[in-house]
Amino acid sequence: MLPPATTPLWSYSGLTSLLLQPSMDLGSIGAVGAITIALGVMLLVFLVYAAVQSAAENEPRAAVRFLLLAVVVPLLYFVAGGIALQSSDAVAVSLLALTAAMGLVYAIPTGTTALPGEETPTTRIDERDTMFSRQHLEPGSARFEDYYRDNPDKREPDDSFRAEPGLLQLGARNYNPYAFSAADASFATVEQLRALVDGPVAPHLVQCTKEAVGAHPIASAWRLQRRQHWLHIGHAAFIP
Repeated sequence: MLPPATTPLWSYSGLTSLLLQPSMDLGSIGAVGAITIALGVMLLVFLVYAAVQSAAENEPRAAVRFLLLAVVVPLLYFVAGGIALQSSDAVAVSLLALTAAMGLVYAIPTGTTALPGEETPTTRIDERDTMFSRQHLEPGSARFEDYYRDNPDKREPDDSFRAEPGLLQLGARNYNPYAFSAADASFATVEQLRALVDGPVAPHLVQCTKEAVGAHPIASAWRLQRRQHWLHIGHAAFIP
């Protein structure tokens, strides 16, 4: 038995009374309206789940957007389904057709896959424009002033970049003192070892297999990283 005619079925109270009737005859519910309401419920569950996941991943902007969509989008399906159950299927059919059309747009492949172009530069590249070179420009230096005098359009985005905490620095997003210090210590170790890369070749060569010596450099590197990590963060402790 449907709710009294004085209560609009598409309203919240009308839908609630319909869904909570213990003796409701499923055969009296229109298929189009039932499908529309079920689709609205699924969208509601998906959008709420997406909002919760976004909040867990520290993405508040995405979480708020998903919550707003969870309020607006399923409501359209509930209203259309309620109207279909009470009077006409036209609105629900139109909404379902629009949903199916949008699904086909994303499901059917269109166009061609963009192939990567030629990666070899055809013109000379000014290395001073690379992010690595601009990162090392020191404010107040002659190189700094000369570069931004010739490239004033890059001054504002670069100043905005310099205002950020920086890689592996306190205040960066997801800052972790242990992980960041370990990574910083690894960079410092590589910097110290760079001067030792070039040099004379050992006069005596030893024939060996990778199985015999493979584990030794890995273990040595691990111990070196641990010691560098603790020394870097201020713990003058020797870890065997």
